[in-house]
Amino acid sequence: MASVAAVDVSNNSNPLRNSLWVAIVLAIILLCTRAVELGDTQVYAKDIVNHLGKWPFGPANSLWESGHLLWRPLGWVLLSLAAPLLSVVTDWTPFMQATFVLIAVSVPCALITVVLWHRMITRVGVSKSVAFMVTIAMACSHGFLLRAPSGSAYLPGLLCLTGSLCFLGTGRIIGGAVLYAVSALLWLPFILVGPALLLLAACPSWKWDTPVREILAKVDWARAIRFIAVSAGIVLLMYGLALCARRTSSVREAKDWYASGSHGYSTNLNVVRIATGLPRSFLYLGKDGIFYKRYLLHDPYSPVTLWDIVHASLWKIAAFDLFVACLLYELLRQPRSGWLLVLSTAGVAPVVLFAVTMLETGSPERYLPALPFVVVATAWVLRDFPATHRVSQVAIAAFLLCVVLTNIYSFAAPRVAAANSESLARVADLRSRLSSVSSVMLATNQDNLEGTLNRLAFDKISTPTPIRLYDLIEPGNTRVLTWRQDFAARTLKVWGSGGDVWVSKRVWSPRPVPAWNWVEGDDRRVSWKELPQLFSTLNTDAESGGPDGFLRLARDPTNLALLTPLAAGVEVPNSK
Repeated sequence: MASVAAVDVSNNSNPLRNSLWVAIVLAIILLCTRAVELGDTQVYAKDIVNHLGKWPFGPANSLWESGHLLWRPLGWVLLSLAAPLLSVVTDWTPFMQATFVLIAVSVPCALITVVLWHRMITRVGVSKSVAFMVTIAMACSHGFLLRAPSGSAYLPGLLCLTGSLCFLGTGRIIGGAVLYAVSALLWLPFILVGPALLLLAACPSWKWDTPVREILAKVDWARAIRFIAVSAGIVLLMYGLALCARRTSSVREAKDWYASGSHGYSTNLNVVRIATGLPRSFLYLGKDGIFYKRYLLHDPYSPVTLWDIVHASLWKIAAFDLFVACLLYELLRQPRSGWLLVLSTAGVAPVVLFAVTMLETGSPERYLPALPFVVVATAWVLRDFPATHRVSQVAIAAFLLCVVLTNIYSFAAPRVAAANSESLARVADLRSRLSSVSSVMLATNQDNLEGTLNRLAFDKISTPTPIRLYDLIEPGNTRVLTWRQDFAARTLKVWGSGGDVWVSKRVWSPRPVPAWNWVEGDDRRVSWKELPQLFSTLNTDAESGGPDGFLRLARDPTNLALLTPLAAGVEVPNSK
C-alpha cells in the first residue's frame, strides 16, 4: 500500500478528472456562499497599500510581521505587478485592489488543496464516493470555508503543508522540507506539525499493515537530518532577512517584533473555551459560544438558562464529540491503523496544545494545520464503509453530511446579505458625514457592524475609503488593560488630523442588551460599567442613526482637558 501522501494514481483510471470534480464542486459552493468575515484581510491590505511604490525596507517596516512573514511581502509584489492593469479595468481604490489580489491568491490555493487531498486519500483504498464525500466535507468545515474566500495566509499555508505531505509520501525530502518551511513562513503555527512530517521523512518505506515497531526500527536518521536542516535553514534565513529589512539593531527589538505576532492575545479559561473552539473549527456556531460563557460565568446582564444552551448549538458540540470518539474508536480497533494513529497524533496534538497554552482557542483557523491529518484519518476509517456500515462509521458519515449542510446554510449568500442590511442601517446616514481620517468607535470587537464592514470590502459603503472602525474593548487581548488611554490617544490623533470621532451610543448605556454580544466576566480585567463611567464625562455635539446609532465627540476645551492627561496615562476623576 502506498503512503498517506503518495500521489501515484496508476490504479485509478481517471485520477485527474475525479480530483478536478471536487475542485469544481467547491468552486460552486464558494460562489453560492459568503464568508461571514474576512479576518485580518483589511489589515494586510492596508499595510500593503501603505508601502506600494516604496522599497520594503526600513525601521519597523509593517510589511514584515513575525506571524505571517511572507504574506504581506507577497501581496506587495503581486499588487505592484497587478495595480496598473486593475486601475485600467476597474475603478477600485488601491485598498480594494490589494484586497482583491490577496483573495485571488487564497481561492485558487483552496481549490488546489482539495485536489491534493482527494488524490491523497484515493491511495488509502477508499471508493470514489467515499473519497469525494470526505474531501468535500472537510472543504466545507468552518475553518476552511471561512478562510478560503478571504485574503488571509491560512489557505496558501495549508496548500504548502499538503504539498509537503505529498512530497514526503513519495520520498522527496527536499521538496517536502521546502514546502513545509514556506507554510510556516506564511503562518508560523504551521510549524507545529513538524513532528508528523519528520516521521514521514525519517521512515521512507512503510505500509499501512506494517506494525509501528517495525517502521520505527527502520528509521533513516540521515533523511531526518536532511529534512530538519533544509526546513530550519530556510525559516531561519528568511527571519534573518526580515530582521535586516526592518533594520533591527538589537536583541530587544527582535524580541519585541516576534512578540507582536501574537497580536496581544491573552485569554483565560482556554481549557474551557476549547470545548466550543474545536467544534467551531468544523461547524459554524455563530455567536452561540456567548451563551455558554454567559451561563458558565453567571452573566448578571444577560442571564442564560440551561435550556437556552440546549436550544442554541449544544447538539453541534455533541455531534462533534461523537465524531471524534467514533474516529478514535475506528483507529484503535484495527491493529493496521497503528501507523496512521501515530502520525495523526503527532500532527494534531501539538496544534491543540499550542492553541490552549499560547493562543486563544476560539478561532476556527487555529486548527487548520491539523486538518490534512484528520482528512486522511477519516478517509482511512471509512474505506470499507460501503460494505460494512458499522454504527461508528455511520456516525462519522452523518457528521460529515451535517458539516456540509449546516455550514453551506449558514454561509448562504442570501442569509449573509440579510445580516448585512441590518447592520448597515446603523451607518447609512453616518457614511456621508465621515472624512477619510474620521473614526467610528464601537464598544467591543463583538459588535456585528465590525464583521459586516469587514466582509464588504467591495461594497459602496467602503468607498472612497473604508470606514475606520475602532473597538474600544477587545476581551482576551492585553490592550483591555489600557483601553481608556488608547481611546484618548486615538481620539486626540484623529482630531489632530482634522477628523471627527463618532462613538456608538451603546457605551452610554448603564447595561448592555443581549444582542450586543457582551459577556460580563469573559475578561475579568474589564467590566461593562467602565464604559458609561468614562463616556458620561464627555460632551457630544451631533448624532446619527437613531437609538442604536452614534454620537460625535465634541472637540471642545472640556473634552480636551479630560482626554489629554488620560492619553498620557493619568486617570481623570469623573467631572459629571
